[in-house]
Amino acid sequence: MRDEDEGSGQDHRLIGNYSQAAGAALTETFGNYSTLNVKQNATLSGALNVEVNPKHPPASGAQYTALTAGSISGSFTSHAAGFTLTTSANGVLVTKQ
Repeated sequence: MRDEDEGSGQDHRLIGNYSQAAGAALTETFGNYSTLNVKQNATLSGALNVEVNPKHPPASGAQYTALTAGSISGSFTSHAAGFTLTTSANGVLVTKQ
């Protein structure tokens, strides 16, 4: 697995697979393009922590893609209050309630 920082300091690409165990957490900042892009399969469990900039909180209904992958199995078992997650075959979309 290789992590390629695309220069933004926020967008990360993994060349290979990503696996998150039940006790682990992925933390991202809403609206700062902190998307994890996985070239192959992402196996998900555990938490997705979503942080917000208190000076610029997202409006209700705002969305961002937290994770993309060649394929996704499993799902995050918990996430930050005030957000909903939509998991598809290739991505996880976060929506502010």
